[in-house]
Amino acid sequence: MMPLEIRFHHNPDSSHGFVGCALSSTVFHFYPNPEGKFIAEKVISVPPKKVENWWVGLTQMPGVITDILLSMDDRYLYFSNWVHGDIRQYDVTDPFAPKLTGQVFLGGSIVKGGPVTVLEDEELKVRHRLRRNFKLF
Repeated sequence: MMPLEIRFHHNPDSSHGFVGCALSSTVFHFYPNPEGKFIAEKVISVPPKKVENWWVGLTQMPGVITDILLSMDDRYLYFSNWVHGDIRQYDVTDPFAPKLTGQVFLGGSIVKGGPVTVLEDEELKVRHRLRRNFKLF
């Protein structure tokens, strides 16, 4: 999984938080159960893209999640999907079911006119629909 960064809710009365896992391109939500034991559940998963002409002939490109943060009101989770080249915004008002609400592409390994060709992208239709709705805060 390669957990890279952890973010707790800012609300001091909340014991919830999120962990961004770099190589698996996943985010886990953690919280205490009624007995006080912490539970971690995968709530976001960025699927790899099937590509050609990428690093050393690899055909699957993971997103590689880095730099996660929570808005000060604990409503939005942001992260850099580093290798794919996008920054994402998720509504986490229900931390058990985050919803992708914004996305902007700023570079990465997949760029127009670049050497990498995307052969399969599970999120392609979602990416184009959401990129206009990105809100920073």
